[in-house]
Amino acid sequence: MLGCLARFMSPEIISMCVLFPLMIIFRQQGWWVLLGVCVVANYYVLIYRATIGNIRLDLMIRAKKLQHCMLDEGADQLVRDVTSDERPIHRKFALFLRPFALDRAVFSGSREQAGQLDHWSLESRLALGFRRSTIMISFSPVKESMHKVWGEKFASSAMCNTTVYDREFDKFKGMLLYDRPGQYQASMSEWFPTFRRLAHEAQVVFCLPIDASTDDQFSATLEELVYLSDQLSEKCVFIMPPDQDVWMWRPTGGGVWESSSVKLSEMWESAVKKLTVRGLTLPHFKDSEYGVNMFTMCDGVVRLVRVSPSQLSSPNDYLRRLGFGHTSSE
Repeated sequence: MLGCLARFMSPEIISMCVLFPLMIIFRQQGWWVLLGVCVVANYYVLIYRATIGNIRLDLMIRAKKLQHCMLDEGADQLVRDVTSDERPIHRKFALFLRPFALDRAVFSGSREQAGQLDHWSLESRLALGFRRSTIMISFSPVKESMHKVWGEKFASSAMCNTTVYDREFDKFKGMLLYDRPGQYQASMSEWFPTFRRLAHEAQVVFCLPIDASTDDQFSATLEELVYLSDQLSEKCVFIMPPDQDVWMWRPTGGGVWESSSVKLSEMWESAVKKLTVRGLTLPHFKDSEYGVNMFTMCDGVVRLVRVSPSQLSSPNDYLRRLGFGHTSSE
């Protein structure tokens, strides 16, 4: 409902498709007062174009947030079905694993490279390909709230002065109107058992094997990777994005968190070093500049494919090249 309303909340559509036909009708009928009202209304609609654009953008964001809530409810139901021995699992699903600190912070295209801009995050691109019969699920530390529709990131940035009619709007579209997997919030006590059940039932598990920790600790993401390599290596698809500066919030001690920029290649190599100690050997980082390298490691055989940002939304293609069957909703 909100999405349909936002689609037609355009000054041009209101002027040409509503007010202009009414003016013609009122002119033919000789209803001069109503004609004058429409002329004045048409004038103000065009004058306050930016205001209407902001209302439209607000509706679009609210519609997207409602979609996110529905995805989260679907993820909650799926987890209940998977963890219950009495409920049969009717839906196919994929699992996406990444450090919490990198939520929508990694991109599939090098944003610094001229002519190759990609304003949609890696997980947004992936999630677009999993709809209808197949869903994608990921873990989340915090539930998103409908009460903060715009978000703190929007309020504290240049986006707060941007409307859908600005030339710069495309730079922020991926942050405001993003797609994402359905997310399930698990407590620390139930996280790993839930992860194990989901991993065993999923058709494919996408892994972003990078280490976002600030010290020598073995993070939860790395623990998941070790378990998968031992038990379910045939289901794992590893993703190596292009090198980029990643901005994220990380703990610095004493309960204090700070935002910092880290090279993705450095976090990848940190993960390689820590995983080697646990018996899992990942390839060293190789920059693809644009698009991602996807690879599988099963029985000592490595399969690798290069996938552009637009192709990430067509999982049947790259999964077939990696040796998987029909998995997505296409």
